Amino acid sequence: MKTILITIGLLLSCAALGRGQQIPLEKYAPCLLGEAVESDALLPMNDMGMEFGYMLYEADVVTETPDPVLEVENVRDYAAVYWDGCFVGELDDAHKSLFLEAAEGVHKLQIYVENKGRITYGPEILDNSKGLFGRATLDGIDIESWKIAPIDLWDGTPGVLNFHDAAAGTRLPGYWMGSFDKATLTGANYVDMTGWGMGEVWVNGRYAGFYWEKSGLRTVEIPLHVLKDGKTNQIVIFELKKPHTSITFAQEQLFR
Repeated sequence: MKTILITIGLLLSCAALGRGQQIPLEKYAPCLLGEAVESDALLPMNDMGMEFGYMLYEADVVTETPDPVLEVENVRDYAAVYWDGCFVGELDDAHKSLFLEAAEGVHKLQIYVENKGRITYGPEILDNSKGLFGRATLDGIDIESWKIAPIDLWDGTPGVLNFHDAAAGTRLPGYWMGSFDKATLTGANYVDMTGWGMGEVWVNGRYAGFYWEKSGLRTVEIPLHVLKDGKTNQIVIFELKKPHTSITFAQEQLFR
């Protein structure tokens, strides 16, 4: 009986390693920004020489009334809105306004925009601008003096990012990194992104995939051929709005 219990315990431990072990993400690096452009008007990604990826739109704004409403005329295709360094909501081309709980005064508005791809057919093919463009207002007053910068995501591998110990409460978009032992996978071939928002995953500097909480799939496949024996494997996650302090692996694809 004792032998049976020990065997069962070992099997459960192995299953836990492969499916539910938490890998701490102890390092953080801020977004790697390209050259910024200052403009009184919003500029689409096209005007910044970007065909895909992420863009940051930033402005210091003055609210003359409490709890203002932010409105953007064109959002292509998805935007995460930060107010004084805190994620406060999202915008897309079907939902272009956002109520902000804020006191009167000066605030920092940051809008991180992701481009979901190009239109390749249909009547909208000639209207293929991406990013933010048109008017942006706060309670009907135009927002000006924008600082607009591309996020150099595709260069965002550990070798070029300035990682440091992740401070408690770090919530801004950026990169989170952790290390794991290949032996702990025990057949787990996927990263479980349940609870995360939107972003990208790298393993040992090799791009693994994109995830989004609104898609049907909530796992990213691990490129097993890039893994190394031992504990020196690295996972890096770029997250736009809902970072976590750890990640888990899964033995199969998980769907919502």
